Amino acid sequence: MARAVLHQATGLALCWWLATAACALRLVPGRPALRSRLSTAARWPTAPETTALADLARALEHLASEALGPAMDELSQGAVRPVTPAFLELALSGDWEFVREYPSVAALPGASVLVDGDVRVTSVTSRYETAAPGYGDHALRVQWEAEELAGTLLVRANYTVSADGQLAFRRTGAELEIGTDVTTDAATAVMARLHAQLPPAVLDPDGCVKGVEYLDHEYMLAAYSGAKHRGHREVWRRPSAARSDNNGAAGEAAAESESVAEDCPPPA
Repeated sequence: MARAVLHQATGLALCWWLATAACALRLVPGRPALRSRLSTAARWPTAPETTALADLARALEHLASEALGPAMDELSQGAVRPVTPAFLELALSGDWEFVREYPSVAALPGASVLVDGDVRVTSVTSRYETAAPGYGDHALRVQWEAEELAGTLLVRANYTVSADGQLAFRRTGAELEIGTDVTTDAATAVMARLHAQLPPAVLDPDGCVKGVEYLDHEYMLAAYSGAKHRGHREVWRRPSAARSDNNGAAGEAAAESESVAEDCPPPA
């Protein structure tokens, strides 16, 4: 008898719990706080919104400086971040190309700084490699060239991923590779010029804490949240995105030349 009463009470409790859970689930669309516990964004964007966000991410590359900050805010607010640290590591792994920063504190890659000669940064790339769950290696490679000189600056770091998806970096080494033998003073001068062109957060990751505000298969928006470089943001892209942009520009140029050719009558 006692066992039957216990079973009946358990059944009633289970029915009450299921009804409560069903009500909670029905209330999800109207309860942002509950949805934020189910994902790291306030809501899941629709397919058209996702396309619009991807278009906005691509546009960050070419926006004027005064429009860059608001566009980054819009992208961050509308994006769905990677929902687990493991997914974040998977999505980050591989190669990325540096595009631009905000706020701008240095010249963008490709600009020249004249200090007894030009040193021009031709590319800045980074590579993430997962070594173990929540831990990995990061390599930053800066390609540069100058009159009769060319070389690479390689900055290595380890990173750990926290439960909330923040990446903490610790620098493990740096190497300046120059194609020909130069004096120590010349190498020091090259480093000074590179520091003048590159954002400090990119060049010196030691002690930085970085979070991903937006991430798709081509573009990433990252923001520094630690005490070092707090508020600094960076736009990175996959190498395939750069090739796609170049192909698109070439196609537009070809179409424009064809249009001009059509407008010009043939010689008599």
